[in-house]
Amino acid sequence: MAKSKSSKKLEVSYDYDKEDINIITIIVTIFIIYYLINLEHNYCDCIRDWRHNYIKYTAIFSLFIDLLLLLNTEISNISGILIILQIIYVYAFYTYIRDLDNTKCECAVVKQEKLHKFLNIWRYLIVIFSISILFIAGFYMIYVMNK
Repeated sequence: MAKSKSSKKLEVSYDYDKEDINIITIIVTIFIIYYLINLEHNYCDCIRDWRHNYIKYTAIFSLFIDLLLLLNTEISNISGILIILQIIYVYAFYTYIRDLDNTKCECAVVKQEKLHKFLNIWRYLIVIFSISILFIAGFYMIYVMNK
């Protein structure tokens, strides 16, 4: 008798869920807070305007919210406030990192080179993500209104 060879494929699938996304945002938020705190030393002569403090305090607040969400805490009452805070956050983060890059701030660009490069890429990703969400929400609203 001849044995037939059956090909077995190993399938690995992983479903991402809210906890995975929260863990990623928690890690990135910790990087952002660390980066900003390092710019606050006396010897650092980088730009420190309202965006610096806004990003830092909003990141700390977001970290707290993400930790609550990770623990399955219900916080739906503040979702409107979070949306407004995040819109301002995206603008402040995008322009602040750009300005640090343009001024060649030594504390940001040289001393934290890898983290600065990561945050430079991250600023584009959050803008792309935000615009995508707006388009999806807009198309969804058009779809619901035309039903």
